[in-house]
Amino acid sequence: MTYLEIVYRLIGIKLKRNSQKYGLLIISLFLDFVGMLTYSIPLFGEVFDLIWAPISAALVWVMYRKPYGAIGGLFSFFEEILPGGDVAPTFTVMWLVKYYVVRDKNTISKATLQ
Repeated sequence: MTYLEIVYRLIGIKLKRNSQKYGLLIISLFLDFVGMLTYSIPLFGEVFDLIWAPISAALVWVMYRKPYGAIGGLFSFFEEILPGGDVAPTFTVMWLVKYYVVRDKNTISKATLQ
């Protein structure tokens, strides 16, 4: 059972065929919004980034697993910890990589090679 299935069961949502895929997208969009929210408060934003960077990295790793989750986690950490680096929607990009770029563990889709 995945973490998403556990969350869905706790709040009483029954899983459908693609609900895990799109549930992960919704969570990714929300977490990207939280990460970019730091721009709204000038000085508090950089302090919040110091707290958010390790949390963000851990969440990317847990949500997308290895090997891409580890790479995405490192990217997310450095993106958040560096000043002014909060422009990339890391969670959503990882979702796109998981579902549209990498078709299985050993092949990359033909769309990315063109």
